Amino acid sequence: MSFRTLRVPRTLEFLFSRNRLNVAVSRAMCLAFVVASSRLLESRARTIEQMRLINALCRFVEMAEARVTAGPVDSRADAVSEAEAKR
Repeated sequence: MSFRTLRVPRTLEFLFSRNRLNVAVSRAMCLAFVVASSRLLESRARTIEQMRLINALCRFVEMAEARVTAGPVDSRADAVSEAEAKR
C-alpha cells in the first residue's frame, strides 16, 4: 500500500480503510509488510466509525506481533497438530 500525502490530503477514513488493508495483505503471495508511522496507532478518533477503523489497525498490529513472536509454522499439518495439542 503506498500513498503520497504531499499531493493529496488524506482523511482518517482513507488511512485506516479496512478494505485497503485487507486487499494489500490478502494479495501478498507469501509475505506482506505494512509500513506506517507508529503515531497512527495513537490517532484520536472524532467519530465512532473512526474509532472502529483505528481499532482495526491496532488489532492487526497486535495479531502480527503475536505471530512474529510465535514463530513460523512449517505447514498446515503442523498448525493443525499444534491446535489439537492445545485442546
